[in-house]
Amino acid sequence: MSRGNITVDPTERATAVVKPEIREVRSLKSGLIIDARRYIENLRYDRLIQVRSLIREAMEAGQPRIVCAICSTPVYIVSSTEKAFFFRHRVEDGSCPAHTRSGLTDDDVRAMKYKGAQESAAHKRLKGLIERSLRADPRFEDILVETTWHGTRDQARLRRPDVQARYGQQRLAFEAQLTTTFLDVVVGRKEFYRAEGALLVWILPYFYPSYRQLTVDDLLFNNNANVLVIDNETSAISEALHRFTMRCNYRRPILLDGSVATSWDSRLVAWDDVQIDMHKQRVFAFDCESEEKAMLERQTDFVRETKQAADDQLRSDLFDVCRASYSLDGQEMWADLQCQLADRIAASEVYRGDDFLRSAIWSLLSAREGRPIGYKFKKLIEVAHNTFEHFPSLLIPFGHMLKAHEHSQILDDLDQQQKWAAKIKRLRIGVRQGDPVYSLDSGLVPILSFLFPEIAESLRRGPTRTLSEAESAAHDYQVGR
Repeated sequence: MSRGNITVDPTERATAVVKPEIREVRSLKSGLIIDARRYIENLRYDRLIQVRSLIREAMEAGQPRIVCAICSTPVYIVSSTEKAFFFRHRVEDGSCPAHTRSGLTDDDVRAMKYKGAQESAAHKRLKGLIERSLRADPRFEDILVETTWHGTRDQARLRRPDVQARYGQQRLAFEAQLTTTFLDVVVGRKEFYRAEGALLVWILPYFYPSYRQLTVDDLLFNNNANVLVIDNETSAISEALHRFTMRCNYRRPILLDGSVATSWDSRLVAWDDVQIDMHKQRVFAFDCESEEKAMLERQTDFVRETKQAADDQLRSDLFDVCRASYSLDGQEMWADLQCQLADRIAASEVYRGDDFLRSAIWSLLSAREGRPIGYKFKKLIEVAHNTFEHFPSLLIPFGHMLKAHEHSQILDDLDQQQKWAAKIKRLRIGVRQGDPVYSLDSGLVPILSFLFPEIAESLRRGPTRTLSEAESAAHDYQVGR
């Protein structure tokens, strides 16, 4: 049994029926076969409402986007009374084993359910309030009620809007949305007025955010999460101000515990206050989409800045420990900071307790600052010679750091006997010949890239080798010396 209307928060994931008849659909754009439930449930509810409208529009325009994976019949998204969604064939001729509709067509159901609804007292009252509000504003002209609108290009195409008017050069069609209107009707009217260069404006008699029918959601989330209401109060205000006035209800996105949530707002708006999107046939006072995008960008910037600050602090702490002399407390801090570093770069192991990493940091810090750091040397060239003799795989990163901070000249000035120049020549020959001793252990690349971001790109492009290759090359290097 139906539990009555189900109202879904727009930021929640959409729900699919548990056992859909059409289990897989095919995208005509990509050719991919997609699991129907996954397609639906990967979308936020408000996004699904927009997507189902786009799919229907494309299908009505003869350019379907999604078809049944079995029979290739165009499909569109419909909902159960509990707002669980599924795909339905546009045409059910019995040729496909997936059966998605009863013997009644949408037209049959519409006729049965809404026969005479357009002439109900409530509908007439809303049309009257729209007309009354428009006539209160002298800027609106040619106001007509229930008058046929013939297509300018095709006289056979016609619509009969509840109220129509002209505002300057802009023709407007107002529809009073009181009863359930099928999505295909909404789409059809939107396409008609867009082709006419006119604007379709849907008007509701009330709006309750906590109790929304699917047909209201079809209007709401395809109108930038805005709905327009005209009632006795707004009509009286229109007459008092001589300005066509409505009540705009809209979704305001907010951040709650780091996630997007929803606050519903409402305010009175004159026609001058609304924004118009002719292509999408939208009329709204609050730009929900832009606000959510800006909010998420602000959140992303905040997260990025927070992460940057944490990264800078971790680097600073590691460098401080490296600069300090050995002690039990220092070793404990070193181990803890390496664990933090492993978590930061998602590494399973970061040379915990390995003197090589500390030496690598000393060498590169020295190159960055242009003076010995960590080592008990007095001159930068002593660090350079030590790196060449004991840590040849660090020579290329060492050189990148010198270049990045313009400290290469310091070594040139100190190299009075040209010993460093001779070693650089050996290095260049070795690199050209592919000598693995000068290649950085690949496991160190993400570590040093994080610690020294100014040379990260150069490290990723440079020669690397595995840990076993590094150990073998280091052994051969020491033996060769």
